Amino acid sequence: MTQQVEAGSIATGGTRPGSAATAGARRLATVPVWVWPAALTLVLTLWQIGRPQLWRDENATWSGVSRSFGELLHLLGNVDASTGAYYLVLHTWTQAFGLSAVAMRVPSALFMTVAAGAVACVGRRLFGGAAGLSAGVLFALLPTVSRYGQEARAYALVVMAAALATLLLLRALERPGVTRWALYGVAAALTGAAHLVALTALLGHAAAVLLHVRRTRSWKPAVGFGVTVACVAAALSPLLLLSHAQVGRQLYWVHHPDLTRPWSTFGGLAQALVGSTAGAVVLALFVLAGLCVVRGRGPAPAVAAAGAVLPILAVVVVSEFGTSYFLARYLLFTLPCWAVLAGAGLAEIGRRAARPLPALAGRRGVALVAACGLALTGAVTLHDQHELRGFRAHEWISYPLRPLDTYFSYQGAANTILAHARPGDGLVYVAYWGDMIDLGVDYYLGSHESSLDQFFMARTPQANGTYRPTYCKNPATCVTGAPDRVWLVRQTSGFTHPGVPFDAQLAVLKQQYRVVHTYRLSRVDVTLLQR
Repeated sequence: MTQQVEAGSIATGGTRPGSAATAGARRLATVPVWVWPAALTLVLTLWQIGRPQLWRDENATWSGVSRSFGELLHLLGNVDASTGAYYLVLHTWTQAFGLSAVAMRVPSALFMTVAAGAVACVGRRLFGGAAGLSAGVLFALLPTVSRYGQEARAYALVVMAAALATLLLLRALERPGVTRWALYGVAAALTGAAHLVALTALLGHAAAVLLHVRRTRSWKPAVGFGVTVACVAAALSPLLLLSHAQVGRQLYWVHHPDLTRPWSTFGGLAQALVGSTAGAVVLALFVLAGLCVVRGRGPAPAVAAAGAVLPILAVVVVSEFGTSYFLARYLLFTLPCWAVLAGAGLAEIGRRAARPLPALAGRRGVALVAACGLALTGAVTLHDQHELRGFRAHEWISYPLRPLDTYFSYQGAANTILAHARPGDGLVYVAYWGDMIDLGVDYYLGSHESSLDQFFMARTPQANGTYRPTYCKNPATCVTGAPDRVWLVRQTSGFTHPGVPFDAQLAVLKQQYRVVHTYRLSRVDVTLLQR
């Protein structure tokens, strides 16, 4: 797409007043539209990236990628196959850069940076340069982009892949060819491999293809799209079958969407997708403007709307009749299309607002009004940006819904043990499996974890190919050779009855050990026992 050059270029015979400013504006106009959104996203996602404590799912990520390649494949064969592509990418990355919180999170920041650039390019192709730049910057300013750009999970990779797939689809429709369809197929396959729920993005892509066919009256693009999608489905079919076998063990806790209260259900989804109540309202206004006031763009508004809405509707329908996938972070891949619609609306508001003011006519007025809209978005989401960088912020998985009052003190428990432990001390965890207290504390114990004797453990999670160990069947026998000092780490919130096998372990410890001291932390107690 060629860029339009404004009239009033520099005269050949001399320098006019204001020519320096014109030349500066011209130089800025030559900067690719994706540069500024990508740069802003990179800055925001790297800002305080190491401050939040790793939360449950990030502890699982660490447990997975810290294993050998063979052990990781064993894990993915039992659990988390749906995000296996991300685990494999991060495993390779951490081999070079280590397993610190920052090192594990930086790839997500880079993925979101690429996604922001792709959003800007999609907006430019559909609605023009001003809309593309506005869309990319709006995307960068969304608190969830920073939140999941600072998390060691697959969501940033999914958002990037979905944004790139949309961009490459538009390129393939613009000038079809084997190479362009192949590139689109790779991006679409990566989208599904990173998180299978994101394959619903293909519904939006199918709508875009049909709109293109209707406009051009040629079925060739539909054939190219159909063949490409068939190849993607064939490539991902083993992953689909494996993930389907695992889904019952992983998503039993996800609630079904409550369609009797649509305002609450979809309003809550909007807040969680944006990561801000006020930000969701502002973005919704821009989206409405993009749908209602954009004219002369052909099917562009419908293409963006299909990419934003159809995947959500598909997930709602599937969730009503089976396993529920209705979770905001599973639908983050729709954010690029929402941002494109909002950017188009903001640019159109700028054009219309500038028309009655001769001094602001043209690009200058559009830029000024758009800048005000972006500044408003940044201002209303600033508080949320700060909150999402708090130490315990990653535990607040539904931010800003259901305020977080407590958190699991993985790091605090580890620091307590490190401050008082002696080499050869024992270590026992009593906690609900799903909260992964053991993985979280083990991470922050670092290399010291291997010096503590987990004598009740008969088989490690790595050997099991899961996140759970296997415990000895007879705790009384296992405690016979246990150390004289034992650290007991026990979950104190959301975990009222230990159950098997922890009740038997606790009974044996109570018989043979006395309590020396208990350190009470957030949702975790750390107790030193002496034989």
